[in-house]
Amino acid sequence: MYAALKLRGDGFDVTTSSTEVHRLTYNVYNDERVDEKFDIKAWVCVSDQFDIVKVTKTLIEAAGGSSYNGNALDLLQTELKDKLMRKKFLIVLDDVWIDNSYSRQWKTLQKPFQFGKEGSKVLVTTRNDTTADVVKTVPAYKLRLLSDTDCWSLFVKCVFLSPESKEYSTLEPVGRELVKKCKGLPLAVESLGALLRTNYDEEDWDRVLQSELWEVFEDQNDEIIPALNMSYHYLPSSLKRCFVYCSLFPKDCPFKKDELVLLWMAEELLQPNEKKDLEEIGSEYFDQLVARSFFHSSSTYNNFYVIHDLMHDLATARAGEFYFRAEKLEENVGISNKTRHLLHDAGGNYPFSQLVSACDRVKDTRTFFEINLSRKDPFNMENAPHVFLSELKCLRVLSFNTFPLDSLPDSIGNLIHLRYLDLSDTWVETLPEELCCLYNLQTLKLNNCQHLKKLPSNMQDLINLRHLDIRGASIEEMPKGMSKLKDLHFLSDYIVGKHADNNGVKELGALANIHESLHIHQLENILDGAQALEARIADKKHLKGLYLTWSYSHSYIDDSQDILNNLKPHRNLRKLSINEYKDFVEILIIHFTILFQTPFPNALVYKLNWFVINTILAPWVHV
Repeated sequence: MYAALKLRGDGFDVTTSSTEVHRLTYNVYNDERVDEKFDIKAWVCVSDQFDIVKVTKTLIEAAGGSSYNGNALDLLQTELKDKLMRKKFLIVLDDVWIDNSYSRQWKTLQKPFQFGKEGSKVLVTTRNDTTADVVKTVPAYKLRLLSDTDCWSLFVKCVFLSPESKEYSTLEPVGRELVKKCKGLPLAVESLGALLRTNYDEEDWDRVLQSELWEVFEDQNDEIIPALNMSYHYLPSSLKRCFVYCSLFPKDCPFKKDELVLLWMAEELLQPNEKKDLEEIGSEYFDQLVARSFFHSSSTYNNFYVIHDLMHDLATARAGEFYFRAEKLEENVGISNKTRHLLHDAGGNYPFSQLVSACDRVKDTRTFFEINLSRKDPFNMENAPHVFLSELKCLRVLSFNTFPLDSLPDSIGNLIHLRYLDLSDTWVETLPEELCCLYNLQTLKLNNCQHLKKLPSNMQDLINLRHLDIRGASIEEMPKGMSKLKDLHFLSDYIVGKHADNNGVKELGALANIHESLHIHQLENILDGAQALEARIADKKHLKGLYLTWSYSHSYIDDSQDILNNLKPHRNLRKLSINEYKDFVEILIIHFTILFQTPFPNALVYKLNWFVINTILAPWVHV
């Protein structure tokens, strides 16, 4: 048995419910009391594309993973039924847009719900009356606009204005007039509040209130809320460009902070500063956009962010013809010659072949992304990479993530402006040496390229490379001269080679600016402690995680203890993992040295050896 509670917007203004419904549902979903009452919780952001296969897959993942990766709906539904069987569940289907033509799919989606335990709940949020009529089993709960009083209370919190402060009485009359322009919308109140946060100058507040832009925005026919337009208008130009860039991604598309910063960096949207790394500048830009309510944390995925639908509409309106999302064929009028940024969503019905055929008309394009592509999906455009590389020679960002690609054309070397290249989850077995002609390349992602065993021999020529991700690849050893890549900010893995002079561990010594985490493999190729010391691991103060791994069948050498001791990390380290080191006694001695003689108090030492952790180190180390 299950019950469905529909939360929908007031018919007076369907945009009103967008923020309120989401926030109310989000708070209910994450309440500890709710956790205690349900065995399974799942949140799916459906949006305006009701894809029953995608929704079912997401529900299966939330219910405990999936053993089936195909798209056959009957098999997916059987698996979901098994996951929910005799379990008490809470399912949230957020921002649903369907009409009577979807009623059959809606009924099909519900079938596995019938096998849950009595008391299970399904919450459906929507801004559309028709949707509420299609899915209802109980009366809908309607949320109305916030009152002016509630808007003022929220605004005061957003601007950090204390009622006891001396500025309160002076600013209150102006502030109350300002919040009236938000028309009861919390997102508008928050955005306007962020604009004036900690600014208690009455003249500045009055200048915003009296601005002629209010009338301009009211007269526009783009359906963008004037208060959001006003917040965007007062953004610094650098933040405007970064925000508009996000219009490239579909609504409700989750993204990670670090990933977005790499894209901004590649598109030259960050203003350089001699005192700060580009990554740090991008992080600050991102945090400012979060603080101003342009981004918010994802309800579905930890450490991910999304753009609210209303904010996404704003970004899309400002992007104009320069950004093109190929999603639904019926919603696109065609690619403009002005297009500079392209994205193809494989989850939609826009033919990829049509996008490829348009390449000769958009030769100045700077960005191409493919998203939601599955290896299970049919793909008959094997010549697509050749077309892109021959026609789009101005590309700064290129992502072939998950393409059925087993080799990269040599013509990649012609993309002299390229700064970001993502080949993750492809079948590439080798990379052409021409790749090393991309002197402007900043980011190279080869994550999960399981067939790739070797990097190009002249990687050292990529002098501007800042981010190299080879996690999950099958690289056998590093190429020579990695020490020349002194701008590397992130290096996921270093596979120690047998040639100490050009691909040994000492190549790490010159890479002083590595951040985040580093995994060093094949430590058996380090012959003595002197070589280990040349890696200068102790000097890498920005590292938060260090993973040291010997090959499983490595031979034991007398200097193993000295080697490990000379790989001692900086005290700022937070995570340390040591794998396949065979001597219990020596590892105990070494880690007593690390932990107590030169302590790094933030470290979480784990995965050393089950015996050592659980019988000897446990009293002293928090695991």
